[in-house]
Amino acid sequence: GSALLPDRVALLQVASAAECALIDLKALVHGAEAEALARVDEALAGLLWGPGTTVVAFGLHEDLRTLRATAPSMAAFQPHGGARRGVCLKAACQALRRQPGFQHLADRNGLSAVCEAVLGAPLNKDQTMSDWERRPLSEAQRRYAAVDAWCLVPLYEQLEPFIEMAGPVHGAA
Repeated sequence: GSALLPDRVALLQVASAAECALIDLKALVHGAEAEALARVDEALAGLLWGPGTTVVAFGLHEDLRTLRATAPSMAAFQPHGGARRGVCLKAACQALRRQPGFQHLADRNGLSAVCEAVLGAPLNKDQTMSDWERRPLSEAQRRYAAVDAWCLVPLYEQLEPFIEMAGPVHGAA
């Protein structure tokens, strides 16, 4: 996930079942030396697109497009053909709505509503419109960003057995 401003990403959120990392792209892109940025880029590319990794996002294509616009020099956000495995949960939910047994996803377009339908509780979206460019981020912003990314893990775990029947929702172009 990423905390988005129009055409920019100020904060990149990366989560697994065990932990979540919040990466300050604003500081990296505008303040890091080229060598440091290259090391972070290499580490991110390995983390996001390494063997056996599946990147899950709610709006994967939009997130990657905005990440590329924010940090055009970072290879981690560039298209690499079919070598990447990514799942867009927004596209999966839209496709699953048409399948028997998934009518509870009808009219559930946002991540919070999908969390409520699938996991039983909505996300607290109080920080959605806060100033993600201002530093330091508040504790509430950091908590919001972490939960916003982490919730994709149990969502994917619940939906994964059904995603293939939803049709083509993969790819990270």
